[in-house]
Amino acid sequence: MSDKRTKRRRLNIDGVRDVRTNPFAMVTKCVIDDETFIKRGSDKLVYTVICSFADNESKDAFPSVKTIAKRACCSEHTVRRSVKRLQELELIRVETRYSDVGRQTSNKYVLVDPPARFKGG
Repeated sequence: MSDKRTKRRRLNIDGVRDVRTNPFAMVTKCVIDDETFIKRGSDKLVYTVICSFADNESKDAFPSVKTIAKRACCSEHTVRRSVKRLQELELIRVETRYSDVGRQTSNKYVLVDPPARFKGG
C-alpha cells in the first residue's frame, strides 16, 4: 500500500490524523481532570479500568471486582471502596447480577454522564 493511501486511511471524517496502532479506552476527561471531588488516585484508576471495559454505545461494563483489582494493581477492598465512592459521586451506577441458579455474578457497571459540578472547572 502506498504512503499516500496509508495517510488517507488515518484521517477520519473531521480531518484529524489517527495514528493509533493499539486499542484504546475512552475516559471522561472531566473526571480525570477533577481535583475537587475525587481525592484518591485509586478512584480515578478504578474508573478508568471500568471505562476500558465499557461498551461505547450502551456504556455498560461487566468486569469482576477481581479483574478490576488486577488491572488497577490494587486490592479488591480498594476496588469496592472506589466503586462505592464513584456511585456516591454519581459517576457510575452498579446493578447486581445473578446467574440462572441464583448465584451472584459480576456486577453491571453503567457509566453515567458526570453531574454538572464536574464540568464547571
